[in-house]
Amino acid sequence: MPTIEHETSPAIAAEVARVKRFLAGPIKGDSGMNAFIVGHVAGPYCPDQAANCGAVMRFEWTGPVIQGSIFNGYSPNQLFDEHPHRAFIPAGTNSNLKLIEIVLVRGCSWEDAIVDPSFSLANLCSWLSSKRAGWRQAVAERLEEEMAAIVATQPNISVCVP
Repeated sequence: MPTIEHETSPAIAAEVARVKRFLAGPIKGDSGMNAFIVGHVAGPYCPDQAANCGAVMRFEWTGPVIQGSIFNGYSPNQLFDEHPHRAFIPAGTNSNLKLIEIVLVRGCSWEDAIVDPSFSLANLCSWLSSKRAGWRQAVAERLEEEMAAIVATQPNISVCVP
């Protein structure tokens, strides 16, 4: 069972963990999750082009692995190993992908996932709370605990179209 990695922002990693769904890109023929197989026998992959970075999501893949590029479409619930370009899990996948770890890198923290409440009458209490000293750190600590609890269950993650 290979371990695969996908890098994204801390905010997106938290959302994927919470809803147990990875929203794939909008390109129909190439809609899915790009990833890398950890410790690939053929060596490293090409450098990552992640636009949102700072959180590496690690997954255990328990399904079939298909070698090489597929030019007539990708079937769900399969991992396509297109080394050295990428590993790819197509949209529609609803099994075989277990979240096992989220690691923050490059000086990122869970504080990077926090959105400050906006000022409005409906949101006044939250907005006022956010002005207290230590609010951001306390929210980040709760988020870290929440993510650890979710990851501990090793949830299955689905890859879905937006």
